[in-house]
Amino acid sequence: MRLNLAVLAHHLRRWRPVLVNVGTEGLDLCDVRPCPLTPEALSKVRREDETLFVGAYETFAELSFAPLHALCVGGSDEARAFFEGRESRAVVLPPGAGVDETFEECLRLFRQFDSNAQLLMEAMLVGSDATTVMDICSRFFDNPVFLLNEALRVVALCTTHKHLDSDLSWRETETTGYISGRLLDAMGEAGLLRELEYSKEAILVTLDGFPRRLVANVFQAGRRTVSLCVDEAESLVSPLQGALLRRLADMVGVYLETNRRILGYRPISFVDTLRAVIAGEDVDKAELNAFLRLRGWGTGDCYRVAAFRPARMDVELGTARFNLQSLCSAVPDAVLVEGQEDALLLVHRCADGDDESWGFGEEMAGGVLGIGASVGLGMTFRDFFLLHDEALLARSTLGLCGRDGSAPGIYRYRDYLVDHMVELCSREVDVRCLCDPAVLALDEYDRRHGTDLVGSVSAYIEAGSSIVRAARELFVHRNTLVYRLNRAREVSGLDFEGPLATTHIALSCRILLGKKKGAATEG
Repeated sequence: MRLNLAVLAHHLRRWRPVLVNVGTEGLDLCDVRPCPLTPEALSKVRREDETLFVGAYETFAELSFAPLHALCVGGSDEARAFFEGRESRAVVLPPGAGVDETFEECLRLFRQFDSNAQLLMEAMLVGSDATTVMDICSRFFDNPVFLLNEALRVVALCTTHKHLDSDLSWRETETTGYISGRLLDAMGEAGLLRELEYSKEAILVTLDGFPRRLVANVFQAGRRTVSLCVDEAESLVSPLQGALLRRLADMVGVYLETNRRILGYRPISFVDTLRAVIAGEDVDKAELNAFLRLRGWGTGDCYRVAAFRPARMDVELGTARFNLQSLCSAVPDAVLVEGQEDALLLVHRCADGDDESWGFGEEMAGGVLGIGASVGLGMTFRDFFLLHDEALLARSTLGLCGRDGSAPGIYRYRDYLVDHMVELCSREVDVRCLCDPAVLALDEYDRRHGTDLVGSVSAYIEAGSSIVRAARELFVHRNTLVYRLNRAREVSGLDFEGPLATTHIALSCRILLGKKKGAATEG
């Protein structure tokens, strides 16, 4: 197992080492040797050797050149200036450290880490269970080590090290199988969640009231798949151990890719989880909640689904996906879930508002028309687990608006609510049985006399019982409409009084007019 001066400095921290030109990146040391060397051995030393030389400052000062890696005992400021001037990487310890004792400790550390690395490789080669692998990883740090997948699920915990019983956060993690909700909230308040999800460097997380945590991510195809974590419990956790943790994370990550038994299932992303919810599949609600927290969303916040259907020409030219992604990127705080024939945009808001505040105002309408797309805009909802049904409503809007040959644009489910309800009922019963008997009588009168009293009544109710607006919609004089409404009352005994009666009349008219339109289309 390769090490670096930062790891050794961490284990020699009781001497308060001074690091000279030492970074925490990379593991570039393969062995340790004492200094001074014999003249013959010295002649074979090369500047780029991956060997750590341990000796007193006086010994290094007498050499004709300084080795690239040195652990120097004594010399203090002189030693620091000496190695800085020669661009060497060095750790300087006070004289009390002792050269022989320091060399023996470094030698022991190399042997210890080599032994741990060998155990880890053997465990992964024989396909050991996750707990065994985590137990071996914990030997590198003398602390609890655990593995998280993308949704911050704890996949495996080591059993060789534990937190104190007073650590409620760790007990919550062990009990629920997920990272502690308390810790997750604290990370969110500190603004760390996004950094923890995307960082390619090891991160030392320090939060008040929680043990320190060292985290290293594993990325595959540009996406974080798992994180290997070390929690400070029995010994200190230092950022100097970052390169070592990243190396272990990479080793375990490769193993995960070839042996999925350590996870039991392939890690999925937030979009994958949304796709499963939309499809009506069962998902782990705790995992979904973790994804939502990472985005700062809550299951009781306000949401809305928009279904996008690209223009046929856009599909044929192969530009549909690019245009839809460009269009949807203009909507803030939203996630695009692409499907085979359409794409759904899930929009999050803390509070409800008009179409403009949801991102579907004039600018979006212009963009939709520009690419010839159609958008079915669903209702707002506050129960996130209604997402499957709300997605159906948004998609239904596209189907309902398409039946009347609608041009590209944004169509709202609320405008098609009654039509959709009638359609759903028609699968079980003849929808005429839902109609007001008076409206049925009026429809029969229209068929026998070639009139359209049902249409006039429908326009009047749709106009909010306004004679002027309804006459304008029908392109007739207001007196003509008054005559038709009076005639409708005489023929059928219609009663427009009361909101329930009016609602039933409106529904009845919508059903009968819809059946007429359908018959005309078929003809």
